Amino acid sequence: MGKTTLADILATESGSRLERLSAVMAGVKDIREAASRAEVARGQGQPTLMFLDEIHRLNKSQQDALLPHVESGLLTLIGATTENPSFEVNSALLSRARVHVLKPLDEDELVTVMRQALGDSERGLGSRRIAVDDEILAMLARAAAGDARRALGLLETACDFTVAEGDHERLPREALEAAMGHQASAFDKQGDYYYDLLSAIHKSIRSSRQDAALLYIARFIQGGGDPLDVVRRLAAIASEDVGNADPRALPLVMTAWDATCAWETMRASAPLPMPLSISPWPQRATPSTRHGIVPSHWWPPNPAWRFPTTCATRRPV
Repeated sequence: MGKTTLADILATESGSRLERLSAVMAGVKDIREAASRAEVARGQGQPTLMFLDEIHRLNKSQQDALLPHVESGLLTLIGATTENPSFEVNSALLSRARVHVLKPLDEDELVTVMRQALGDSERGLGSRRIAVDDEILAMLARAAAGDARRALGLLETACDFTVAEGDHERLPREALEAAMGHQASAFDKQGDYYYDLLSAIHKSIRSSRQDAALLYIARFIQGGGDPLDVVRRLAAIASEDVGNADPRALPLVMTAWDATCAWETMRASAPLPMPLSISPWPQRATPSTRHGIVPSHWWPPNPAWRFPTTCATRRPV
């Protein structure tokens, strides 16, 4: 379900007229015109719901122009953003709103959505009578990474490779590779996702989980992150977390730093989480350093990448 679709449902169920604006294109003038139309509609007894896509793209003056209309109740605002609203939305506007996080769908829910599309003759693929195994739908659901729209798109593409079998069609497993193609990672170099991954690397090493650290490094690099950012974080770990408990840790990281700069690749520093993870602590662990915490609002889309919110405690030296 898309954000605009959700706004349409809310407007229909509440009996409101819907104003759609995109913060990428809208300015103060557009907001004022929408408010004027809302005044006319209110005079006719109809409330107005404004859906503002990418609300984090509004600057301070544009958000200030929106505030009095939200405060007076003229506009019921639904703002959609992929960023952290605590940082991107004015506190005055945010204090008058309620934040809801739309979480990814799980595999079973995505399979249900695709089954409905296969059986819907009017809006789906039901008229083609396509037979698809549950295993194939599960693979498509995993590739969709919690996104129903992406799952439906993958299913539609895959159904271009069906083979005829009597009075129906069948989707062979061999067609999935051609249908799915290259799966780009969900990654934003300027958003929370970038720093959440770096934090996950740090906390994984701090909690002696070198396998998790290697996995998060691979996820970071696959998404297009700068390898030097990982090496800088490893240098901080060697200096601050390990410190004098193992004086060899920092020189090891700095050597890998030089090699990474020379090779322009992550191969030089990829093994580093392992020696850092097993290095001793310089002092008895404190409550703030005992637990490796992965932010609860970030979960990798692939269940195989999941990492517990609290990790095992290091043994104090």
